[in-house]
Amino acid sequence: AVPVTALRAPMAGTLVMAARPGPVSAGQSVAIIEAMKMRLPVPAPGSGTIEPAEPAMEAGRTVRAGEVLARLVPDGLTRERASEPVAALSPTTEAGSAGARVTPAPRRYRPSAAERVAELVDPDSLHQLVDEDAVLTAWARLEGREVAVWAQDPSVLGGTIGLAGARRVARLIDQAASRTIPVISLLDGGGARVQEGVDALAGVGLILATETRARGRTLQLGLVLGPAAGGAAYAPALTDLLVMVEGAGEVFLTGPAVLASSTGERTNPEALGGADLHARRAGTAHLTVPDESAAWQAARSLVSMAPVATDRGPALPLRTGGAGTQVTPGDRFTARTVPADLAEPYDVRSLLRRLTDRGELIELREAWAPNVVTALARVEGVPIGVVATQPAVLAGSLDPLSSQKLTEHLELCSRLGLPLLTIVDTPGFLPGIEAEEAGTVRQGARVVAAYASYEAQAGPLLTLVTRRAYGGAYVGLGSRGLAGGRTGVWPGARIGVMDASSAVDLIHRRRLRQARQDGEDVQELRRSLIEDTLEGQTGQNAVSRGWVDELVAPEQTRSWIARCLAHAADRSRQSSHDPSLPGDALPGTRDDVATDDDIPAGTGAVLRLTGPGGLRHLGDGWVECTCGSRHWGMNGAAGLLVWRAARPEPVRRGSAGQAVHDGIEVLLQLRAGWTHQGGTWGLPGGAVADGETAAEAALRECEEEAGLPARVLHLGTAQVQEHGAWRYSTFVAQAPADPAWDRLIAVDGESTRLEWVRLEPSGQSWQQPGAGSLPLLPALGTVWPELAGLLPAPGSQLLVGVG
Repeated sequence: AVPVTALRAPMAGTLVMAARPGPVSAGQSVAIIEAMKMRLPVPAPGSGTIEPAEPAMEAGRTVRAGEVLARLVPDGLTRERASEPVAALSPTTEAGSAGARVTPAPRRYRPSAAERVAELVDPDSLHQLVDEDAVLTAWARLEGREVAVWAQDPSVLGGTIGLAGARRVARLIDQAASRTIPVISLLDGGGARVQEGVDALAGVGLILATETRARGRTLQLGLVLGPAAGGAAYAPALTDLLVMVEGAGEVFLTGPAVLASSTGERTNPEALGGADLHARRAGTAHLTVPDESAAWQAARSLVSMAPVATDRGPALPLRTGGAGTQVTPGDRFTARTVPADLAEPYDVRSLLRRLTDRGELIELREAWAPNVVTALARVEGVPIGVVATQPAVLAGSLDPLSSQKLTEHLELCSRLGLPLLTIVDTPGFLPGIEAEEAGTVRQGARVVAAYASYEAQAGPLLTLVTRRAYGGAYVGLGSRGLAGGRTGVWPGARIGVMDASSAVDLIHRRRLRQARQDGEDVQELRRSLIEDTLEGQTGQNAVSRGWVDELVAPEQTRSWIARCLAHAADRSRQSSHDPSLPGDALPGTRDDVATDDDIPAGTGAVLRLTGPGGLRHLGDGWVECTCGSRHWGMNGAAGLLVWRAARPEPVRRGSAGQAVHDGIEVLLQLRAGWTHQGGTWGLPGGAVADGETAAEAALRECEEEAGLPARVLHLGTAQVQEHGAWRYSTFVAQAPADPAWDRLIAVDGESTRLEWVRLEPSGQSWQQPGAGSLPLLPALGTVWPELAGLLPAPGSQLLVGVG
């Protein structure tokens, strides 16, 4: 093996650009291949020197999938050194001959099961804990949600599984599934305990049987923190979601020592079943994380997606507040994420981040079959499953592996009872002998079956075509004729049996051949026929023929998704009282658009996901300031100091019977740990989006972070902090002194708690919130005297409502 990178064709096609031999920088296109009407760049993975392959790259030449196009010699590596035969410098062997001995992995500290579980769950929430026979079982809470936990203990008998411990684990899983309580397994140990023989094997079977029975009844989450070997390797594979710690987690049926003694093959645990193998090649792992702390964070995020009841009930309502079904300023730029040129590839994840709640898109199996993106996310607080074809990889075409990935994700979302959003931009199923041999028909049929049964078995199904959808891929990916769900199409999208140029070449081949023989302008005739064919492939044509529900403008896409979810929740509630309600009762015209008043209230969908995950608005980003600090918001930022009249007990009455309020409260948020200066109390606020005013941004951020609708607030004046070209505007706004707004729930993950804090008077002004007992965001403490001056002075008679 040599440290020279072979640059290969991602799929069969025609070379339209080939870089000359010489220096290149990381990310620079070395070649561009045209395939399935897409131009696919082949980038250099690092900087270095391009050397030609044989045969040499020439524009116009046809290349095979996997064919070597060129070789990259990394910077700092001479050609002579690159040519030297050296052993693979991988964790498998030391440099040397093919029979080199296995390099032992360095020993690492492995915490006990009790230590790990204590780090994972909420403080002081563990109960019914039993830590015996190398396995711990317990009940606890995670982010306030009750969970069942079992953990192998590598410090006792190597964490191997015996019959007594297995019976206890099986009983825990059965009990949790019967109550729809998520089950979390912490895996780090050997398989069946050799000393117990067949008893231990029976114990492993008991665990696997209960895991199988629990599928579809509750969420099962596996955290692989060390080895999961032998028959126990099936335990993590049977969970709904699997997280592996890089460099530590290992899943394999036969360990390196047994493998070497039985077959003579020498390797190490990481190469045999490490996180990278299961993320990139086997597809077993849904997520990989760098350490155990990150595994705990992943568990908190994923458990928030768990169903709350075995019958699932209606779709969860939209959160109180948020942008709702209204178009926001940031939505105007959705179209910019998708190139108008159908041949230009792009990363569909940039579009998904715009359509989902900020920081709440969790991509699963990212490195495996990457021509399809599968994820869990939230839209207006509602948990959803997401599927999207990925034009940046294989032009977004479907092959057998991506079809398997897609089907298994639909099965996961069905078990969780989640609404499913599918974004379609694909030229179809990948053609060719290799794809057919790999089972493209068999795996494609599974995709078709999964979509056809989804609404009946799981929940609402939303499908949106953004640029193109051809042939069997259009049919199979949630089309109305197949699945009966809600469908939309962007105005410029194309839907057809095949692309227009291929259709013309097939349908009009005789006419074109005759025109060529008659000496006509064949190119002009072909262009005219393509234009006629394109007229029949427009989104408007599909809508007018009834096979797509509606045209959806790019800037209205997020609000369209929210509206569909709101109507689905409303339909589910109605059908639970009226069984005769038709199944296709979703509205089909824009006259049925839901207003804010139509959106059901509730808090069932506002469980928090942690971590930023991506930008939600154009305007998000850090600005380097001349003061030496960084500030959030490319267009500046804005926040809202919301106050309301405090309600004394008992209520005092004015001379006319009014309720007299002689104090005020302000709304504070406890910032989440992952945010800047997390753990302090501040005000709702954030970056000003492109096209927004500071006041609009402040009101929007308050809705997104606190769920307090802008329509109930009365906006006042602002205090502005100037930092050269960057500014932060804090507006004062009055909220109604209505008990309905007493309890607000953090709805977007940026805060962990919201509280109304009563202010104490200080002369003609107000002391800091909490009178010094609360750890305030330093910036808020600095400007508090100015903000207090914008509030009604102590002693003011605030008359709210008539008693």
